[in-house]
Amino acid sequence: GSSFCRNGSFHMATALLVAPLSMGASAEEVRTATSVFESFPLDTEGQDVRALSERLSWRQPAGLFGYSARSLYKDLWCYFDAAERRAPVHELATKALKMYGLGGAQHVMDWDVIRGPIVVMRLEPSSMFQPPPGWSYDPTLTAEEISETFDYFRRAAKSAQQIALARDARRFTQSLATAPPVDGGVYFGPSGTRPMAKIFNKDARHCANCGKAQVLATHRLRRCAQCNAAYYCDKHCQKQHWRNGHKA
Repeated sequence: GSSFCRNGSFHMATALLVAPLSMGASAEEVRTATSVFESFPLDTEGQDVRALSERLSWRQPAGLFGYSARSLYKDLWCYFDAAERRAPVHELATKALKMYGLGGAQHVMDWDVIRGPIVVMRLEPSSMFQPPPGWSYDPTLTAEEISETFDYFRRAAKSAQQIALARDARRFTQSLATAPPVDGGVYFGPSGTRPMAKIFNKDARHCANCGKAQVLATHRLRRCAQCNAAYYCDKHCQKQHWRNGHKA
């Protein structure tokens, strides 16, 4: 049977249909392959599934949670046909969305690849999410953002699952009002465990110049060799920060 668990809201969300793309697809090819999927999503998962089966002839519509390139909460919900075996592999979607099991299952990866098109939209954050200052929810998902997200996970040194685990852990610790739970100092996430020491140290680092968090960076932030305290995305950020007044 189908597996989905759309436990989120899609208030004013825009659904996009993205045709299969190879790993080497250009930004223009991603935009060309992306179109608005009209009159979707509907009020319930059951209605969504029936609509996908009727409109796209899918045999087993299944759902996946995901993160867009710059999101700190699971802001994407993607449908695909889990029973498809003949259509081309959607290489970019598989790479970017291989974070959780079907329906958001934790600790299990119960699907292999995505074949055929996907239908993707943005979820509203849950009440547990603590947004940074100045943040606001934008229900609009664009072809440009899909392209950015695919490119981010294509270039990332870590797997989408590892990146999701780190972001999950950061969101988890932000929701704690007091000290970490006494469970052995380990956070349990989609791909296993993550020590609290990493969550409160490495995951909490930010680039001293642009402010990018470690969990959003595609590689490990580099420590300043002069002051041994500041971290930077790259040499460009370090030079810019020094020009703006940073001193060892």
